[in-house]
Amino acid sequence: MKTTMSAYFVKIIFFVFVIQAIGSDSFHLGGADSRTEDVYLGWPHVIECDVYHWRTTLCKIYEKTTEKNLYDQSIAAPTRRKHRGLNLGDVTENTPTEYVITLQDENTGEIENVQLYTLNITNLPQQTAQQAMEDEILDHDFYSYIGSRRILDCEARHELDIGMNVPRANQTCSWYYNGTEITTFDEFLSNDGSCEIQFPEVKIDQFGVYTCAYNYNGESRFTVNHRICYQPSRTLNRETIVCPTEPFKARVGKNTTISVMASLGNGRHNSFDMAFDWTKPEIHEWLCWNDFPGIENKDAEEGHNNDVQCEVIELPLPEENCTMDIASINPEDTFENVVEVNLIFNKLTENDFGVYELRHMPSWELKKSTCKVTLQME
Repeated sequence: MKTTMSAYFVKIIFFVFVIQAIGSDSFHLGGADSRTEDVYLGWPHVIECDVYHWRTTLCKIYEKTTEKNLYDQSIAAPTRRKHRGLNLGDVTENTPTEYVITLQDENTGEIENVQLYTLNITNLPQQTAQQAMEDEILDHDFYSYIGSRRILDCEARHELDIGMNVPRANQTCSWYYNGTEITTFDEFLSNDGSCEIQFPEVKIDQFGVYTCAYNYNGESRFTVNHRICYQPSRTLNRETIVCPTEPFKARVGKNTTISVMASLGNGRHNSFDMAFDWTKPEIHEWLCWNDFPGIENKDAEEGHNNDVQCEVIELPLPEENCTMDIASINPEDTFENVVEVNLIFNKLTENDFGVYELRHMPSWELKKSTCKVTLQME
């Protein structure tokens, strides 16, 4: 009996402490936060635990008025920024609007954060695809060349935070092209009602604005999801590195740059496609990777030039255009996506002369290649 009464007393003290923390201007662990979220009447909603560290956290959610514990879940480390929390289901006029969220370190028992969470329940705004397009809601520009693959996702479901909490069978989406509903999906790798639309190969007449409507309970929430903008396609050399056929010549004591051109291939490249490194094979020395100095440079042979730098320069790309008239597009327009890879010496020494190897280690779409360059004394 004593144990039960003690536990009950501790529980009362804990909740009073939480409410006091919310009502005060400051909190000893950073202050009580206040969050207000707009939710739509008749649409589902989840109150998330906003976790921001790598320790195991106990998240509790209370209804503020009744002090009833509605959610009690331990979130194991490592954590993401947000985690699923209390699923309210479809919001009604009777849904409580104020909640208390506490985050507690499960190892120490210390309350790390207290939040007052408020729902602002409103009716879904009535809108058309044309109005959504004119308002540029969630407007994103994506550049594509003719023949490229493109996938569009209906961002309305992410904005409303309901995509993961509603059975897939209850989710439908409608798509509009420049304000007109798409009624046939023969050109896409998608079905009618899909919340993702896929272009196997973008065509000239498909550049423009795509609006998505997320449908739930007979209502639709519109969002301008993407604008597909024209970009000339990129050509790719058979060899990713254009290796010089003649040696570079320089004098001792002079500043010298070995410069090599390389292609990054078709499509928009990523950081892995920029992976270049320089080595000097005869002494097994790694000089640098992109613009980072090699670790072994500090242990270079006596007399070898430690003052070596690398740089990768992206050459200017053609202007990307979102307002270009489709009729003015020339599908034959291409450009070569090229970078300049430089190995820079400050005041050459005699030991700097020899053979250097440039390696290109891109992502799997591109061919891995190497190039050997000779630096000779003039």
